[in-house]
Amino acid sequence: MRTIAAIDVSSNAMRIMVGRIVYDGKVEVMENLRLPVRLGQDAFTTGIVSDETAQQAVDAFTCFRKMLDDHKVDRVRAVATSALRETTNSDLLIDRIARSTGIEIEIISGEEEARLIHLAVAHL
Repeated sequence: MRTIAAIDVSSNAMRIMVGRIVYDGKVEVMENLRLPVRLGQDAFTTGIVSDETAQQAVDAFTCFRKMLDDHKVDRVRAVATSALRETTNSDLLIDRIARSTGIEIEIISGEEEARLIHLAVAHL
């Protein structure tokens, strides 16, 4: 069985869900964690991620890396939404997280964000 993970980097929190693909193609959730890293507070007031918030983000991803390793995750997708789309230093944060944890973050468009939300709701 394959083990997969999804990471959502949003304005108010960072979330990870780790699951195992079972025999019928459905995902059995093994872990679901939400950490309140408030990127939007910085993004929508100053337009940059502060050093303090950046460190909180790195700490969150360090925790996520441990979960990925503990569950021997085969595939992970980490996506970021509006908060990182709006900040001028998002590339620095993404690079710092990648160097610290090996997890690559993809900033997605509003259209892709809506598509993923639709897919998630359709599978409830």
